[in-house]
Amino acid sequence: MTSQFENHIRAVSGHPLGSVEPRGLSCMINIIAEHGDVERLLELPYAHVHLYNKGERPGRKLGHVNVLADNYAELVWRVRNCVQFLPGSPEFSSSLDSISKG
Repeated sequence: MTSQFENHIRAVSGHPLGSVEPRGLSCMINIIAEHGDVERLLELPYAHVHLYNKGERPGRKLGHVNVLADNYAELVWRVRNCVQFLPGSPEFSSSLDSISKG
């Protein structure tokens, strides 16, 4: 519910910390080398894009996408859906595949 950054500000300013209870399952996808189709990612209600305002170049981390879901099957599907908009991404595989199919 409360990000690590918000809680840091709260802590150093003497305010009570916010809840860190999870809002479901999540996965972070790094954006490497090319931004890809950020506009398409921004259209997805379960994808939260964080760009670092860096220029593209091979191997450079440009940002990340946090993907939220209520269950493993949904999370695996949503991650695969997001990855298609990121050029050069390796094929997504996860140990959650067996859980999501069962």
